[in-house]
Amino acid sequence: MTSKMRKLIEDATKSAAFRGHKLGKWISHDRNTAETACMKCGKWIQVESNPAPNGIDIGGPAVALNCMDNSQLKGGGL
Repeated sequence: MTSKMRKLIEDATKSAAFRGHKLGKWISHDRNTAETACMKCGKWIQVESNPAPNGIDIGGPAVALNCMDNSQLKGGGL
């Protein structure tokens, strides 16, 4: 794993934690991308060290939305 990927994962983890997420283990698909999901609500997060010109390096609902533990949902479903 490159130092850029380590930094992106660190930044993404901090952003998700700020929103209340408890992330699972990061899964690396290749040397440029990795993903994980919140163990409480299932929202995902992805990092990409070499995104397309119109892409982003950190993205997903876990960095954009607060965690809502499934046990707190009313009426079922996300």
